[in-house]
Amino acid sequence: PNSPKEATRSASGFQPNSICRVEEPYKRPGDIYRDDEELHLYFENFPGAWFVDEPLPDGVASDALWNRLGVMHRPRRIMFDGELPQEIKRRSTRPETVQNYKLDGFDSFIDTVKASDSFENRKRRSLVLWRYLTDFLRDDRSFFYGQYEWFYYSDRAMSFDSFMLTRLRQTEWIPTEDQSLEKPAGLSATDLCMEFRDADELMKLLRIKAEDQTEAVKKLQHASELGVSLDDVEFLKSHLEDFHAWKQSRAETANRPTFPVRTSADAARRETRVSEQWQDAVEKEYAPRERSVRTSRTAVEPHRWLIDYYTNDDRQMICQLCSNEMPFRKRNEEYYFVAMEALGREQFSREHHAQFLTLCPVCAAKYNEFVKSDDIALAAMKKAIIDADEPAIDVMLGTSAETLRFVEVHFDDLRTILREEIEATCD
Repeated sequence: PNSPKEATRSASGFQPNSICRVEEPYKRPGDIYRDDEELHLYFENFPGAWFVDEPLPDGVASDALWNRLGVMHRPRRIMFDGELPQEIKRRSTRPETVQNYKLDGFDSFIDTVKASDSFENRKRRSLVLWRYLTDFLRDDRSFFYGQYEWFYYSDRAMSFDSFMLTRLRQTEWIPTEDQSLEKPAGLSATDLCMEFRDADELMKLLRIKAEDQTEAVKKLQHASELGVSLDDVEFLKSHLEDFHAWKQSRAETANRPTFPVRTSADAARRETRVSEQWQDAVEKEYAPRERSVRTSRTAVEPHRWLIDYYTNDDRQMICQLCSNEMPFRKRNEEYYFVAMEALGREQFSREHHAQFLTLCPVCAAKYNEFVKSDDIALAAMKKAIIDADEPAIDVMLGTSAETLRFVEVHFDDLRTILREEIEATCD
């Protein structure tokens, strides 16, 4: 181009100079780099880098022209759509979008740094990249992060550490005072050569530890970064079990299965067909049948007894299996729960409130399926209750290991009536 205006119009009309000298006379401005000494040092031995190789007219300021055209003055980031970290991935009901990034020429740069003949040359090259990263961070922090978009009931998006940032953290390229090249992550600021200690934000980004501080100052700094107080941190440490349970429940909510969708291709036709089916359907009929009824069940009323024993000081009624509060209250404000016998009729021949458990509806269904309906599991449960040293019994509900907990007086009463049953059977 003969002028800045003509150069702007001819976006793909630059004559570049490649390190590998491949004959390709023109490149787009955004694909080439300025003819700069530090860029040449960074891209040395990298055949994919192209530099401007065209004289400018007299009086034309090169920086202004290159900025206007978008000719690169730092290594560019290259976008690709893979390498999403597994812990970032979410359930999506529509196609996902992943925008990840790598740094142009980085692998070749690392090879060249390691092959340098002296530590001073390795440090000089590394310092070039260090300055580029400092400038990137100053201009746009999002430069180092990828973008993930998905759909689950609504459009969702989040950023994540890009492939480029992960490689910068996990590659040995930082020169240290003992004249070695180390990975940034895990280093301390005091390990770095003096020329690398003037960029606190970059050190934090690369996970280089700051200057040694007192433990109290570190805790306060970390808490501030998280937007919480030290009291919040101490509270969390005191309730780790509750926190992990909450964290798991949040993860389960995020991974909730997709609700099925079934639509009719012809709703009117389907309505007609279902109406015809209903007209031809057999009417319900009822007939009396004899059945065995447990008439002695009214001799005990375990519900009130269980409510008293398994309601805590906060007036919450707790399930003996999952240890969670019962899921809802009835219209009379009392908790809905299931009073289920711990064992079967073969183990308990008489009525007594101690043989009942306090279970939420879900745990009651599991206990009935995996314990009450299995003779081997019932026998194992009976033996576990007799042999237990404390009021807690480990029980397998399908593939899930749970603990059946008792208040002490309930457990003692249950074991007493079990022993009575065993003695009566022996007599």
